[in-house]
Amino acid sequence: DADGKRMKYRVAHEVARAVNFREATFSGMLDAPQQDGKMAWLVTFTLAEHVSVQEKREARATGKTTAKKQTASSTGQSAGQNAGEDEEKLTWFERRVLKPVNDALG
Repeated sequence: DADGKRMKYRVAHEVARAVNFREATFSGMLDAPQQDGKMAWLVTFTLAEHVSVQEKREARATGKTTAKKQTASSTGQSAGQNAGEDEEKLTWFERRVLKPVNDALG
């Protein structure tokens, strides 16, 4: 931004979502050479993950995250309904392929 700080961007890509890559900053150079014989450019850049899956895993292992306590009241029922709604929003490919890969990676 104008202050010289790197901005975080949300990454919206199916492969990134499969490996829990959600927020990133640009790192390195941005290159966009024009392609010979075509009206196109080959854009290449490097992203650095803001909080990686490994960092999240280490934070959980050291106990830095706080556990949320759930009671058997109506909040538990609404949480179950929300989980069901999230499942309905996923496509077949996301539900059968990407979600198991995501769960296996942590």
